Amino acid sequence: MAKLVALIGNLPEHELAIRRLCGLEPDFIATCEDYEEAAAALRRWEEAGPGHAARAAEYRVILGEIEADILKDLSTQLPRVPRQGA
Repeated sequence: MAKLVALIGNLPEHELAIRRLCGLEPDFIATCEDYEEAAAALRRWEEAGPGHAARAAEYRVILGEIEADILKDLSTQLPRVPRQGA
């Protein structure tokens, strides 16, 4: 399974759902891997210094887009579990 450090760090409240969906959907795993790669690239560009701020900004946008895709997948592909007491 893909390392999910950056993704779960940004979406800790969705950790269980992310891990479950990774076990069910190979395409979702690929999206999570894309997120991790983009997060690593962002860190490299941020560490490269202020002369690379534009490139870092591009990766922030990419991460936001991938995160939106992940949240959409989580909301549409996992069955809803009713809350206790609801």
